[in-house]
Amino acid sequence: MQITINVPDNLPSTKVNQLIKELEQKLTEEAKFLDSSSIKKRQVYAHLFPTDDLNLPSREELYER
Repeated sequence: MQITINVPDNLPSTKVNQLIKELEQKLTEEAKFLDSSSIKKRQVYAHLFPTDDLNLPSREELYER
């Protein structure tokens, strides 16, 4: 991941360092929250049905409707 921060040239370096530390703390807290929260995994069910007697209309019949 890459984060780009647009900083004015006249901003003191101490303020820039403070902003970077605040951002780092917020991202660390967010990462801890994501790790600790229980995210339910989705379950996907697939069923197979026999298709021996499948009677599909032709394209022409579908367009005629």
